[in-house]
Amino acid sequence: YNVEVDFLVKYPSGEYVEFDWREEYCMSFDGRFPVIPAKGSALEGTLRYKMISLGFIEIFGINTPMKLRIQIKDRALNLSNVIFTPEFTLDQI
Repeated sequence: YNVEVDFLVKYPSGEYVEFDWREEYCMSFDGRFPVIPAKGSALEGTLRYKMISLGFIEIFGINTPMKLRIQIKDRALNLSNVIFTPEFTLDQI
């Protein structure tokens, strides 16, 4: 995988704790971006990554504050900076 996604759930104490998908469900939301052909110079742009699950609301509820922690690797396995999404909650559709 070249994109690593961790779910951080906010507890009432205000602390964020990682929800371990591997331990709970033997899966993860890590994945792969397609290979982008090198053009001899740095590339700039936006990568989009979609995560779909019918179980998100059942597992986390609609009022649980969460964040995502994301990091990507290049072909040489160099790691990017770690980014955190803003805090969010899930909505029922």
